[in-house]
Amino acid sequence: MILVLVLALAIIAGSVYGLHSLRDERTAIAALKNAPKINGRIPLFHGPADQFVDFIRANVPSDARVRIVQPARTSGSSGPGATGECGQNVASANYWLLAYEILPRVSVCADPQAWIIYYGVAAPPGDRVRRFSDTLAVQSP
Repeated sequence: MILVLVLALAIIAGSVYGLHSLRDERTAIAALKNAPKINGRIPLFHGPADQFVDFIRANVPSDARVRIVQPARTSGSSGPGATGECGQNVASANYWLLAYEILPRVSVCADPQAWIIYYGVAAPPGDRVRRFSDTLAVQSP
């Protein structure tokens, strides 16, 4: 008898929890659906970098390999690749978000034929550099 009571209480508690979870998921989906978008995308960077993604898409071929250069952090571990490049010793969340947003362009560490994306650092002068701002630019190989 006690086992049946425990089982019934577990089923009731699980059902209530499941219904609340479904309601929470519907609310989250509705919030995303109604969130402001930039060219159909949810802004992940909350600033000029969201428009910079469109700039990259317009200026860098979709089959290109890219090398992302960012400001290096003053502390932290480093791995393969130069500091400030290839996600090494940088704000890694921004690196991976940018790499995701510009797909199918592939992020590489060392390739002389790759486009260079300057993300938060000043690009060098030159006619191969296309500037979005002082610290956001792309450079053709």
